[in-house]
Amino acid sequence: MNAAAAARRFRYELGAELDVKGRLSFPSDARIDGRLRGAVDARALLLVGPAATLRAEIRAAHLVVQGTVIGRIRQSSTVEIEPGARVIADVETERLVVKEGALLEGHCAVGPGRGVPTR
Repeated sequence: MNAAAAARRFRYELGAELDVKGRLSFPSDARIDGRLRGAVDARALLLVGPAATLRAEIRAAHLVVQGTVIGRIRQSSTVEIEPGARVIADVETERLVVKEGALLEGHCAVGPGRGVPTR
């Protein structure tokens, strides 16, 4: 993800000062910069900002992680883990991009059909 895309305004944003527990659902592009414990379902782009910490099960059409994710990432079309990000999770996705300087720990299932919901 380039700098211009990261700097853009999102329709839904969870600020850095917020600490949320529960389940969030986003119908369009969203950005999380705070702390979340629970679950996230995003039908479009979900950007986890550099200061964010998510302890969650995440489903997103396109997930970009710049902060920390601990838990499980499922049924995503694309997961990008940016330099400096930490992902300690099992990942199920069609496409996985781990950039130099990122940390990924967990089991990964990558390939066609992984991004399609099983519901």
